[in-house]
Order: sequence, then structure tokens, then C-alpha cells
Amino acid sequence: MPAIRREHVISGIVFIVLIFSTVAWTQANRTPPSWDPADHLRTSYDFYRPLSHGQFVEFFDELFRAPHAYGPLFHWITAGIFLVAGVSRLTGIAANFLGLAVLLFSVNWIGDRLHPPFPMARSASSVFRPGAIAALLAVCYHFPAWLIHEAFLDYLLTAMVALAFALLMRADEFHVRSDAILFGVVAGLGMLAKQTFLFFFILPGIALWCRALIRRDRQAIANLALSATVAVFIASIWYVPHLNDVIGIYRVNVVNAAVEHEAPVFSFRFLAYYWGVLGGLQIQLLFGILFLFGVAYSVRRRFRKDWMLYLWILSGILSFTLIANKDTRYTVPILPAVALLSVSWLNGVRPSRRLPAAALIALLAFVSFFNAQWPSPKMDFHLSAMDTPLYFLSGNVFRFDHHPMSEDWSVPESVASASGRLAVVPNLWQLNPSNVGLHARIYAPQVKVVWFSDEFAGDRLEQCEYVLARAHLESSETVAPLERTVEGYLREHSDRFIPVATFALPHAQEAVLYRRISLS
Repeated sequence: MPAIRREHVISGIVFIVLIFSTVAWTQANRTPPSWDPADHLRTSYDFYRPLSHGQFVEFFDELFRAPHAYGPLFHWITAGIFLVAGVSRLTGIAANFLGLAVLLFSVNWIGDRLHPPFPMARSASSVFRPGAIAALLAVCYHFPAWLIHEAFLDYLLTAMVALAFALLMRADEFHVRSDAILFGVVAGLGMLAKQTFLFFFILPGIALWCRALIRRDRQAIANLALSATVAVFIASIWYVPHLNDVIGIYRVNVVNAAVEHEAPVFSFRFLAYYWGVLGGLQIQLLFGILFLFGVAYSVRRRFRKDWMLYLWILSGILSFTLIANKDTRYTVPILPAVALLSVSWLNGVRPSRRLPAAALIALLAFVSFFNAQWPSPKMDFHLSAMDTPLYFLSGNVFRFDHHPMSEDWSVPESVASASGRLAVVPNLWQLNPSNVGLHARIYAPQVKVVWFSDEFAGDRLEQCEYVLARAHLESSETVAPLERTVEGYLREHSDRFIPVATFALPHAQEAVLYRRISLS
């Protein structure tokens, strides 16, 4: 088998293995989606529903007039998948499978550009070339390994960032107009994946502009301007009508920073947050050490070849560092660059040692992936230094990197027992207005879920026909102040709010559905 075909077959096998594991995980997991994934699935359904009925006016009304705070690329792709394969847990994350394919291809291509294969390389060594190992790392790091089975926007965003950087490197000096246009198209689509796409290209963009201006390269300047124009035009189709929504989500970000007690601005914790989570929560300690070794090698021996990777990482981390609210997901799109730098030394090793080293990294990459999706207490290895956890192979570090769970949170039963306006008071990871609203939108459109997790207002509660609240809060581990306030209000007005159904929740909890009785 020719080497090039062997490489494609190996990439295909990796793709199939990771997809099979993710499908199995998704089918086995019964826990309702959390806040953001439920919201994105609901938005996808809102695009799908009018299309499924041929209601194109309603579709464009949803696209241009309905409030949406995030770019629609994930939602469009998912809506299209719903049209072809129906609405389900699995089709709700299938857009990430497309992202996986794009990630494997893009990182592979960048790796081959930065580390051209040896002309007389044996087929075995071509399979374990830096590009292939980096692509495997990028999709098997702990964070992407669980992110692929959730309906967040960040996995597809990571794929779009990697693809855009591949095209940016292909454009090189920006002397070929078609390459510039192609990059502009993908950059515009990347902005539609999520508005933070831009953050990863600020420093690389500045560097390319400065380089062209210093050389007075008119052709490069013209093509860079053309790329930017194409990207802005594509992105503006959605951003112009939704500009206020986008601004609003950044205001929410600032408010959340205060609510979540983020570190003071420009304190050590504020500045070091994303560097800390990179080697800990995102890729874990072993691959963090490999990354540091790769960076040291690259800076010393490959600085002129790898400079774009440095700017890719720095641009993402510095941009998000300046944003008040911190989240480990935000900088995941730097991980392809982290993977590429981690293996920058591989071709510098003698052939007799290169293959064993590459094979060991590949093996550890698979261990990382399956540990994130199917964690076992026996594989929980971590240390603690200065009250900072150092993870080797630890599952359940987040709420999402857990073994598939069969917990029943009675969402279908709660929705089926209600009608009209339903106030959802619990705002837990597993039971919240987002996932209750998602189920209602798909299976019970007569139920209109009211988000009731902000400041309490009795008149809003009085406008709802039903209220879903937890019982026995005194024995619950996590209780929001609003839940206690609503519990007191329902008790004081027990003549108007009558319990009509009780649902058993995990961990000996209960939820109660109240119906409001009109006394007039």
C-alpha cells in the first residue's frame, strides 16, 4: 500500500474509533444536557422546525429577527442533520463529528507543512510523522475528548480555527488571490461558529500586516485587505441584525465575573488562569510537560518555522485573559497549536528512536481520550502542589468528563404534567430551565418554560400556570437563595399553589409540580 494511502487509512481508523466511542457514550448517558448545550440544541431545533414544514418565511424570521447571542454555524449544521436523520441525542452532537474530521485533516496538514516528510521515509515512519501525532494529540487531549460528546460551540470552533490557520499558512506571503479569498471565506464562517474566533487571529493578523507594510508588498497588502473584506462580508450577514444580542452577552459576561467571584483584575490569579488550566485541566500534566519540552526545542531550533504557532497560542490566551469572566472552554482552540509544538522535536530524533517515541505518544493519547470518556476510579492519578491539583489521568475533573450516567431527573414527566406557562425554579446542572425548555420545545410545544433563576418577583410567579420546584431543601447539598425564597412564597400562598405531582430525583431528592389556582 502506498505511504500516502496508508496515512489516510490510519487517519480514517482514528476517526472511526473516536466516533464509535463517542456514539457509545452518548447512547449510554441518560443525564439531561446542561445549560449551554440545551440552549444550543433548542436554537438548532428552532431553525429545524420551520424548515421541516417548508416554512421559509418563518425560518428567515428566526434567522434575522429572533434574538440570538451566538453565531449560528453549529445550529445550522445541526438543523440540517435533524432534517436528514431526525432529532435525537446523537444527532444533536453530530456537528462535532464534522469538527473531528476537520481537526484531524487541518492539524495533519499544518504538521506536514512545518515538518515535510523525508523523501525516502519508510511507510511506518510516515504514519508516525509529527503531523499525524499532533493531529492525534489535538483530538485526544482530555478536554476535547469529552467536549466532543456535548453540544457546546467550542469543538466546532476549534476545528474552524485549525482549518483557518492551515489556510493562513497555505496563503503564506498572500501573493495568490485565490488563497486569500479562500482564507477569507473560512474566516467568515469561523466568525459564524462563535464570535471569539477572532481572538485567535489578532496577533497573527497584526504580524502579517506589519510584515507586508515593512516590505511594502502591495500585492500582499491588497490580498490581506481582500481576505478581511470577504470575512467581514460573510460574518456581517448575521452579526449586523444581531449586534445588540452579541453586545448583551458580553455584558452578561462582566456580570457573571462578579457573581462567580473571579480574581481581581490584573492579580496573579487573573493573569495566570489560562496558563494554569492549559497544563492541568485541558491537557493534564504529562502532556503539559511534553508541551514545555516541545516549546523549548522549538524556540531554540525552529523559531522561524513555528512563529505562527506561538502567536496562535499567545493571541488566544492574552485575549481571554483580558476578559473578566474566566472559563476553561474559551481557550480550547489553542490546543492544535499546543499539539504541534509538543512534537516539534520528533524529526530531530534518530530514526531508531523516533518510531518508539511517536508510538508511545500515540498510545498515551488514546489512553487520555478513553480516560476522559470512560473514567475509572482505578485510573485516578493526581497530586496537589500549593493547593493546586496536578492531574495525570483523572476523570470527573469537570461535570462533563464522567462515565455515562443513568440518572433520571424526571424532565419528560415534569413537562408532560404541565401546560401553559411553567416556571422552573431549580437551576442545577442536571435540572434547569434550559433542559426543561428543550424537552418542552420538542415534545410539548404547548408548555412555555419561564426562566425563573434571576431575582425573585412574586408577580412573575403569579403569571405562570405551573411551578416546578425542589422539595426538602434542608437536606440538599446545593441550594440557591432563590429556591428558598420561592419555597417560602409557595408555603405562604398554599391556597393558590397546589401540589399536583411529585417526582423522584437522584440522591434522595424530590421535585414538586404546583398548579396555580385562580381565586377570582
